Amino acid sequence: MYTKPVAPTQQIPPARQFELLPTRDPSRVSFRVCESVQSFRASGVPKQGQKYGECSALIRSRSEQDGYKDYTYQYMDSDGTNLWFYFAFPYSTTIDPVTGKPLNQVPFNTFPTSKRWTWPAVLHRLIFTPSEIPIVTAVPNVTSTSGFGQAFVQRLVPRRVFTPDTTALCECIVEQFVSDLPWTDLEHQQPVPGEIEWELPGTAGRLSCLHPRIEVPSGGVPYTVVINATPTQFSPIGSTRVFPATSFVDWEPFVVSDEVVRENGVYFRERVTIYPPAANERITI
Repeated sequence: MYTKPVAPTQQIPPARQFELLPTRDPSRVSFRVCESVQSFRASGVPKQGQKYGECSALIRSRSEQDGYKDYTYQYMDSDGTNLWFYFAFPYSTTIDPVTGKPLNQVPFNTFPTSKRWTWPAVLHRLIFTPSEIPIVTAVPNVTSTSGFGQAFVQRLVPRRVFTPDTTALCECIVEQFVSDLPWTDLEHQQPVPGEIEWELPGTAGRLSCLHPRIEVPSGGVPYTVVINATPTQFSPIGSTRVFPATSFVDWEPFVVSDEVVRENGVYFRERVTIYPPAANERITI
């Protein structure tokens, strides 16, 4: 009687059971362990962050003397036939002896580069000074011989000190990091310009710039009314508009990009800090 042969269970070549993987950090590797889908049990799946030396014997295919026992489990994927379990060096819990910080907070590589960048205008000071030349306007008045009087309104002239916006090729510093855990400090302040505006008798304006806290008068401008050669002064109560300082009040270094990718079981981060050019001469008008 003919008996159909049974296909043998796929054997995992020993060379593929434990595979070292390169990382961007030239001093460290990560690795992955291969297990057959047919023979693996769900109870053997490690907990995320579990040390390789604490995993089940099924996954722990290398001895603890090889130096990988403290590597931590990251994730798994499948090629259809086998499961691959990825492990990474514990950067987040290993302290750098020089800086005293976890290794995932210490760049393994730092180098300079350059980038063309446009820096926004900077308002250093804004004041409003009374002009000796008032605004003269006619006002109706039935008691005057002409039917009109004159109003002399104090003119406020804006004076400002600022640095104009500038485009320049700027120095940048690139820092590269590797980690077994994701970073949580990826948000950075940016030099976003603020809007300042004013509207007063005889003058109105609007600026988009970096600036400190700015106060702008609003209304309450003194004026004098003259009817039949008799002056009468008025000092209405005005108010002040306050524009809070922008996050940056002048040009200074900031993180222009901070990107993270995950590859071969580890997180790779590249942070770029840009430095401002030599400031242009401040302009006073």
